Amino acid sequence: MKNSNELIFIAGFPRSGTTWFSNLLNSHSKVIYRHEIIGRNYKLFSDELFHALKNNHGLDDEQHQQAMKIIAKADVNTDKPPFFKKDKGMLGHPKVHYFSWLAAKAFPILTKVYDMTFKVPRSAGWKILIKETRSTNCLDSILKGLRTEHILYLVRLPYGAIASHMKGESIGSMEKQTSQTKSAWYKFICTHPYSKKIGLTEDYVKAMSSAEYYAIKWRIYHEDLVAFNDTLPNAIFCFYDDFVNQPIKETKSLFGNISLQYNNDVESFIEESTGIVSSPTVLKDSNNDYFSVYRKASHDKKAWEKELNETDIKMIDKHTKDFYHMLRSTFRTGTQ
Repeated sequence: MKNSNELIFIAGFPRSGTTWFSNLLNSHSKVIYRHEIIGRNYKLFSDELFHALKNNHGLDDEQHQQAMKIIAKADVNTDKPPFFKKDKGMLGHPKVHYFSWLAAKAFPILTKVYDMTFKVPRSAGWKILIKETRSTNCLDSILKGLRTEHILYLVRLPYGAIASHMKGESIGSMEKQTSQTKSAWYKFICTHPYSKKIGLTEDYVKAMSSAEYYAIKWRIYHEDLVAFNDTLPNAIFCFYDDFVNQPIKETKSLFGNISLQYNNDVESFIEESTGIVSSPTVLKDSNNDYFSVYRKASHDKKAWEKELNETDIKMIDKHTKDFYHMLRSTFRTGTQ
């Protein structure tokens, strides 16, 4: 039986709110979320299939069916709480789903039972959501190969994304960037048009501040997304800060563009994840506030102003300000 489920793909620079944004869609009863199945869990695919996905800019029908079968299959490493009520089967019981997931994580012998119990039904009308924040390398080939129905690029104000990276490093939640990791990154992007434009050298990259390092990474990442637009015209640029400031308005607009009906379940997630109402403990996704999609009502939307100093802001502006404004003026959410 042919798999007729549609695919939604969310891509965004790390620490741009992609997990919260993904769960905004995941809270809908017809959406199933697969967390970073391509970047972190690529070993679920055969070497041959994954190579074709990355390099062929398109899969044949048999390869595509193989890929969609893997994506539809439940897996404790690509499923991630919070879990929401879905339309059919055991997916309609989020508490059971949550505790089954915990059990399968703790006892690998249960993973096969988990996989069978919570796989996506092969019926029309489901939308499977994939979120990725890894490199844009091969991303255009992956999107074409998966025949993605809706592509969403999430863009966050550079200050917020970069400040979040720097905070993560300072509290030990993210790996600190060393001269070795910076050097490896430089070798990867040394031929990029922006690297050439500003005359980057390996020595300069190794010595630069964290703010400038992440600012250049942010710029290159988003330049690549814009470049993809010529061959992936079904992409929509979404601006995270708009969704934070006006979540109901922006979500209704987006859902209209991707054929999803806004409903009470989605609004409940918005209220719970923004601290308007308390969220049920069983739905919590993380014990660490840094990674959680649930925030308190007292959450400071401009916390970056306390994380960044004047020099940091100057470096970020140098590399991102003009390009961010170009994105805002050219790709307003839902107008592409």
